[in-house]
Amino acid sequence: MTPGLAVALVCHGRIVWAAGYGVADQAKGQPVTPATRFQAASVSKPVTAWGVLRLVEQGRIGLDEPVVGHLRRWCPPPSPFKAEAITVRRLLSHTAGLSVHGYAGQTLERPLPPIEASLSGEAGGSFPVELLEAPGRRWLYSGGGYSVLQLLVEELTGRPFADVMQTEILDALGMTTHPCPAAPSEPAATGPPPLRQPPA
Repeated sequence: MTPGLAVALVCHGRIVWAAGYGVADQAKGQPVTPATRFQAASVSKPVTAWGVLRLVEQGRIGLDEPVVGHLRRWCPPPSPFKAEAITVRRLLSHTAGLSVHGYAGQTLERPLPPIEASLSGEAGGSFPVELLEAPGRRWLYSGGGYSVLQLLVEELTGRPFADVMQTEILDALGMTTHPCPAAPSEPAATGPPPLRQPPA
């Protein structure tokens, strides 16, 4: 069975055509439809950036202000590099020197762990976010840096990250469908099966 995708054509802010191709769940043979939901992964980074920049615009934090002083639930583990040099600008531009290139994703059956557990590497299958290089030295792609931004949003607003993004960004764009399936009956794509090890 062919893994699937959903496609939509938007003209003047309205969906004028949408279709699904392939299957959303290979085990069940469930087809992809225009309503199938997918994990957004790094496609969500511009939305996160927009939300963070709204907080900068509101004066809650400066673009070049150190973020560590705002983080109460997690801080980078000891490193020979200065954590005080981690700024919003550097996190957004992948120049903060942080680890964790990306994450494998989350299944629908397992609840999301708290962000601080993910940052500490205590969430199943994740690695701790660490300061690997001097902030500002060079570009180093870091999904972990965007996880730090998620925590920063929660710390600055006192609200869950998903709630802030929904009310401050997505609702303003007219994107009112909840990003995660509310019930197992809603169509949701699963990832491909894990790669199998070759026989010994």
